Amino acid sequence: MSGDTVLASLATAVRCLDELGVPYAIIGGAAMPAWGRIRATEDAGVLIFLDAADSRERRAAIVDALRRAGFAHMERADRRRVEDKEILFFWFPVRPQGFSIRLDLLLVEDARYKGVFDRAVTRRIDGLESRVASCEDLVALKLAAGRPVDIADARELLEINRGTIDRAALAASASSLECEAELATMLRDLGW
Repeated sequence: MSGDTVLASLATAVRCLDELGVPYAIIGGAAMPAWGRIRATEDAGVLIFLDAADSRERRAAIVDALRRAGFAHMERADRRRVEDKEILFFWFPVRPQGFSIRLDLLLVEDARYKGVFDRAVTRRIDGLESRVASCEDLVALKLAAGRPVDIADARELLEINRGTIDRAALAASASSLECEAELATMLRDLGW
């Protein structure tokens, strides 16, 4: 993680989500240190599960809480959809240095992501203790994203955590996120 500024913005966001009782899991580069892989990142990603019945109200409460905590959010300018995820971008100002850290909230209602929240574990990321996607789910999320950096992250997570990876949970997560072929190729390449 690139310094204390990403961690400080993530800690502020997590505190808001905890207060709201929102199911979440830290994902992406910000979650990597929880599983032994230190990687520089200039943003933080958080996966949030919203029940379809109350998603509008929950979404509004999340946006309001983060704004009150000091995050900037431009309602129409920074929202986008990627497949089944709505992504909201927030910026946390780091006043002394004169820049902002981006927080990406990936909002999902799709039941295939429910397991990610059920299996999320409390881990330490530097000095922050928070809910993080399980190593198996983080690998599957990285493979599903498919960018070169994500593929490299997934490979390294598997190598570092080889002795503790739950192969059945990994296969189930890859199946629900529809990246079984990518996982099979990677496991074969790693000699598993």
